[in-house]
Amino acid sequence: MLRAPTIEYGVNDSVERLFSGGASVRRKTLRRWVNDLLPNWERLGITEIQLLTMNGYAPHLEALGTVVAPHATVRVIDILAMDFRSLVEHPDDPIHGGEVDTSLLMFVRPDLVRPEAAMDCILPEQDLRRYRRGSALPLPPESIGSIGRASKASAEKGGRLYAHILARLRERVFLANPPQRVG
Repeated sequence: MLRAPTIEYGVNDSVERLFSGGASVRRKTLRRWVNDLLPNWERLGITEIQLLTMNGYAPHLEALGTVVAPHATVRVIDILAMDFRSLVEHPDDPIHGGEVDTSLLMFVRPDLVRPEAAMDCILPEQDLRRYRRGSALPLPPESIGSIGRASKASAEKGGRLYAHILARLRERVFLANPPQRVG
């Protein structure tokens, strides 16, 4: 198995307000980038390629979903589309920068999180339905760049989320497609 480095940018809406570190690429840029990489991996003998993403914006997923490899099977797995309801306090909140995202980051890269700076952006119920994964709505004016309850995040919760993600990947990818032994 080859684990390639991550692509740190994805397709996002052009935003009216810029946030520190925020940037985006166009759909065709992401698609071309990945399409340029796939033949190289195929030449290494890779026959199945799993593209993992944590960006649920519909145009981002569309760009990844239309990449083509000449011979290998390509699957896109949207990590944050997994069911985390039993692992968080507010499962119906949007994920972007909320309890799930922040908990995962606190577990994986705690040096990048300042919990004391966490600010919740809790939307009224009538607005909440509009901010589901894949939506292209601008952030509400009261948001500092996220929607949800970052204050409910913890490294412990992030560890449980991370273990859940690994278990689901193992179950759906590796156990469903056991490696073929050569020789």
